[in-house]
Amino acid sequence: MPRQLKQLGCDYICCTSGGVSREQKIAAGPNYQVPFADAVRRGADIATMATGQITGARQAEDILQAGQADLVAIARRMMFNPRWSWHAALELGEFVMYPERYRTAHPMMGEVAKFVDMPEYTEALQTLWRANERAADSAAD
Repeated sequence: MPRQLKQLGCDYICCTSGGVSREQKIAAGPNYQVPFADAVRRGADIATMATGQITGARQAEDILQAGQADLVAIARRMMFNPRWSWHAALELGEFVMYPERYRTAHPMMGEVAKFVDMPEYTEALQTLWRANERAADSAAD
């Protein structure tokens, strides 16, 4: 069926075992549905989204880097922590541009970012923010 869906224009398939029946015997645990995404991706040459207790940034990144899926669904973890992506970016050392008015919502950022043990990161963030603000000001003119 994934091949037919691709031919019909489907861009990706979200792979899950469903879990809709008590009769199912699903061995749940971290990454437990990732093999489904991997198999569909390889078998049908279509992008897949992995699901199944994917909770951590490194865990999600490892799935993507291993080529087991093209996307990951964070689902319940995002419901618990709507700023999951902010935390994941910090954990993976990635920069995320925050709108100026939301910077103070982040526990490690404020009017002036203060990463006590990472002064070079603080300086880099401040430089990026200033550049982003200049670009926004130029676009508004």
